[in-house]
Amino acid sequence: MESDYGQLETLPNIDINIKCGNSLISRFALAGGDQILPGDRRRLKALTDRYRKMVFHYKLSPANKGLLRQEIDQLKEDLQGFSIPTDPDMKMLRKLDFDLSQTIFEFDRAGAERREQLQVRAEELRRLIAEKQRTIYRAAFEWRYEFPEVLDKNGNFTGFDVVIGNPPYIRQELLGRDIKRYQPATSECDLICFPKGWTKKTFGSQTEEAAWALMATAYPAVADYLRLWSDKARKRYDKGEYWWELRECAYYAEFEKPKLFWPEIAGSARFTYDEIGCYANNKTYLIADTSFYLLGLLNSSLLRYFIHNVCTDLQGDSFNFSAAFLKRAPIQTIDPDNPADQARHDEIVTLVEKTLLLHRELKELPEKEEATSVKHEQYQAYISTVDRRIDAIVYELYGLTEEEIRIVEAD
Repeated sequence: MESDYGQLETLPNIDINIKCGNSLISRFALAGGDQILPGDRRRLKALTDRYRKMVFHYKLSPANKGLLRQEIDQLKEDLQGFSIPTDPDMKMLRKLDFDLSQTIFEFDRAGAERREQLQVRAEELRRLIAEKQRTIYRAAFEWRYEFPEVLDKNGNFTGFDVVIGNPPYIRQELLGRDIKRYQPATSECDLICFPKGWTKKTFGSQTEEAAWALMATAYPAVADYLRLWSDKARKRYDKGEYWWELRECAYYAEFEKPKLFWPEIAGSARFTYDEIGCYANNKTYLIADTSFYLLGLLNSSLLRYFIHNVCTDLQGDSFNFSAAFLKRAPIQTIDPDNPADQARHDEIVTLVEKTLLLHRELKELPEKEEATSVKHEQYQAYISTVDRRIDAIVYELYGLTEEEIRIVEAD
């Protein structure tokens, strides 16, 4: 039988397009290089250009696949070795290094003491940044070079022509009891989130029956689960355009941002930080686009003392920590022209980051290990030390007397 087909062509090596990483975390912004140092910017562009060429040859050269993949992996390691331009600790370290360079001609005793203090703080930040590279940014997903074909000549991300697939959000949903002071936001509950308008945007304007058939084909596991609750879901008054959609909500986007969480009802005021896009039920509150400085203040002994005294005392040794009460908390603003104020602010931020990291590492300790209990005690002791230092700085910020501090700590 005759055929119009000629010689078969080898498909390109597209396996390199399969990526793995945390797309919520990256060292570099998708566009713009203003925050990258000029020297790093030139080196980053050169490495990115080389990376783009290597990926291009990899896809077209099956015979050299192994060697090219080794070179590509080495290039990725070089790219990952860059400083983190958007990280607040990196910004602070650059400022400290600049301040250190200004003390080179300060030969008096005050200059020597200032230089020593700056060196100590700079070294602490370097250790913290190295720890972040090892933990927080370990699985960071760098869009700027994972898909080099969609970068312009300057190495900036220009975008994809088309994205195939627009799945529903499946996120962890926090309950009030899941929120612990400074601890990573985790929950055993998941939220399947179809926002109002998602179905029409994904499949076009369809009847409910046709839309459900399309959705069930695209996401069979999700559809199988939702089908169990279809009767109850249809009776909801707060649904979207289809029974599986949620009602319109003005603040879905806030859950996707870095934010503070705290429970509405609890035995003690406790605040934590989330940067992985957790959602929460109506027994929690959040502050999006927030700061580690605010988190440190709210978790301090002084602010906890104030909050407990203004919030409603409920039965069962619990309090109502609704936003209406929290708004009354006196948040100390920082005068950027006051070096002492700014130094306290920066130290609180550094200590809060350290506390979050310690809690994250503590949570990752193996459950069954002979030395676990000792390590646990070591971590708790370190966390307590950092807590006490934050408290001391907050007392200074608010100008408390020794007698007032005793009242707070005796509560």
